[in-house]
Amino acid sequence: MLQTLRASRADQSYERKLLRFTAPEHLIVDDLGLRPLEGDEPIDLCEVIRQRYERGAMIVTSNRALEEWYPLFLDDRWPRPRWNA
Repeated sequence: MLQTLRASRADQSYERKLLRFTAPEHLIVDDLGLRPLEGDEPIDLCEVIRQRYERGAMIVTSNRALEEWYPLFLDDRWPRPRWNA
């Protein structure tokens, strides 16, 4: 998904490709965290989540603990999460 969105910036099809991931009733993101998100990938992921909010189901799987998700984004613009355990 993120590679598709990154490539779509080059050919000016970003909005159309974004719709591909925000329009379906269900979206499954499998294995989040296999590698750190780079470049615009954190922004793209958040945009997908934002546009899907209250519109469709989204399932995210990862082999990492929630506390390990923050470093995946490698972006100091994001606030550090506070987990309520």
